Amino acid sequence: MKKTANRLVVGMAFLFMAVMADGEVEDDDYEEGMLIQYIEHKATFPGGWDSLSAYMKKNLIYPETALKNDNQGTVKVVFCVDVDGKVSNVSVVQSVDSLLDKEAVRVVESMPNWRPATRRGKPVKSKFVFPIKFRASDTIRSM
Repeated sequence: MKKTANRLVVGMAFLFMAVMADGEVEDDDYEEGMLIQYIEHKATFPGGWDSLSAYMKKNLIYPETALKNDNQGTVKVVFCVDVDGKVSNVSVVQSVDSLLDKEAVRVVESMPNWRPATRRGKPVKSKFVFPIKFRASDTIRSM
């Protein structure tokens, strides 16, 4: 299939969320793998934000059909970073087009392990909302 060299805009207004699973959680009530509200250090992509941006530019593919149909916009994806750094529970919270949604989920699911968030020196599960912008004029490549 045809490949187009240009730049794809990736929404780096990356929103971090640490959310409690079941109401208030006291320190003594914390269970491994539970989402919690207060953390010391948020989860980070290996190499930081510049590496995340480079990863997205390298791996995100604009679906050819969506490109031909001029389907564009921002897909918001929510996901968790588990205590072991693995990305899990990826889903679309703001849809644009089924092809763009599917690609956004694919690229997030294929991310390498992150450094997990920590609380009291221990890794904890955290949640992120990540906007990924697809613009036909700034295509990185098509399938």
